[in-house]
Amino acid sequence: MPPVRHFVVFPGMHGSTSLMDDFVASAPRDTRVDLAALPTHLADYSELAAHFGNALRLTPDSILIAESFSGPLAIMLAERFAARALILCNTFVKAPYYRALGLFPLALVARVPSPAFLLRYFIVGARAPDAVVNQVRRAVATVPAKVIAERARSALRS
Repeated sequence: MPPVRHFVVFPGMHGSTSLMDDFVASAPRDTRVDLAALPTHLADYSELAAHFGNALRLTPDSILIAESFSGPLAIMLAERFAARALILCNTFVKAPYYRALGLFPLALVARVPSPAFLLRYFIVGARAPDAVVNQVRRAVATVPAKVIAERARSALRS
């Protein structure tokens, strides 16, 4: 019998695994899927890598999947643990926008709920149904604005 494949899935900036139910439900039965919610008290990539390096049971057989903000984190972990594979989804290796954006009052901006057109443009795609936009909006609303701002700054420094 072949070994069970081990997937570890990292979410976007919101850090919630609540948007991953469909992925888990569609995973083959011969896999183990661990969802790695980002702790709300951590925002910096090096802090997150240290946390998950200790918290997860990563091995050279682990397959890491990272969405958006978590791409640089998964790259760090894949290198550290010599992961079998690294799957990057809608993410980046270097800062996707100018670092100067980190000078804006991001915590203040993060307190304002994002309009649907911005969520579609930056996160879910132009044709995403309203239900998906609302799911993302709810996930983001669970994270303190300060954490979203710190994670945005961390992404801008990558």
